[in-house]
Amino acid sequence: PNFDESDVDERRIAIAMIDGRKELRVILWSVPWNGNNGSFSLSDSGRLGDNVGSGHRTGEIQEVSLAVLSDTRLVTAVKTKQSKLRVIAWDVSNDGMTLERRGSWTSSGEPELIQISRISDTQAIVAFRNENENLEVISFSVNLQGDVTKDGEAVRGRINALDHDATRSIMRDDDNNLRLIQWQLDGTGAISCQTDNFVEGHPTGRVYDIAYDNGLSAMRDGSNRLRVIEWGANLSREGEGVAYRIKGPVKIARGFGYEGAATAALADDDTFRITVWHED
Repeated sequence: PNFDESDVDERRIAIAMIDGRKELRVILWSVPWNGNNGSFSLSDSGRLGDNVGSGHRTGEIQEVSLAVLSDTRLVTAVKTKQSKLRVIAWDVSNDGMTLERRGSWTSSGEPELIQISRISDTQAIVAFRNENENLEVISFSVNLQGDVTKDGEAVRGRINALDHDATRSIMRDDDNNLRLIQWQLDGTGAISCQTDNFVEGHPTGRVYDIAYDNGLSAMRDGSNRLRVIEWGANLSREGEGVAYRIKGPVKIARGFGYEGAATAALADDDTFRITVWHED
């Protein structure tokens, strides 16, 4: 991906992107909420600091993903110009005007489809397709000084699409099946596969575009329809809904007190649709 965003706290968001110079740009924004309806206007949002303004350029990159570990610590995972995976820790000042680069870690492989997620205030996990086209996940710890240390890794089968959230990876395998994997981390950060939806006996059939957020997956299924599935703690299918035909990428975000979600997708009639889903 060439753009990612995440909430820092109740009134700030962070955006990571590939800028016009093909370099990493991480920007902090303040978000003035409207107390009447809980909304905000982008025109009212105030741009705070960024890594370039703070004197920290990273060189050219090809992909970027962002995770917020705490209200003062961010981590980015990028694919460098040399096609290496690099994880960088950043410190955010209290006023959001300064973004200081701390430690980093660089791989020897060539990643694609990079996704980074928060595990705790001091841990992150990165999922990506490696040079052999297999799913690979790596866990990292980030200490108080911002040093980034690799803790563990695991590799699964070949994939051609990927999304990741915390300890779950959702992917499309070589047979266009949706595979949802639950990872387990021990006290040292070592990673193992706890289970997946095939092991639990819950395949979904052929899928194309996929997305995942907080226990909900969205996909363009084998009939080109938007399908949303809720997954339980042991990757059981606890509920699902099917909507209209779609033809492009899909995104899903869970919210509304975890009682619902919103999807965004390009419909078959070339209209962009945002759909709100509620549990029965």
